Amino acid sequence: MNLPVPLSRSGRFGPAELRPALAAPRPAVGLTSEWRLVDGVRTHA
Repeated sequence: MNLPVPLSRSGRFGPAELRPALAAPRPAVGLTSEWRLVDGVRTHA
């Protein structure tokens, strides 16, 4: 699974946060928008 993971730079989102996100049964489109949301939160936090 090749997901873009620039999150490790911030150090806030680790495996503990990624595991439930990846394990959640949802379509790839929902996963993509969720990553965008996480990106936005990381940018504005």
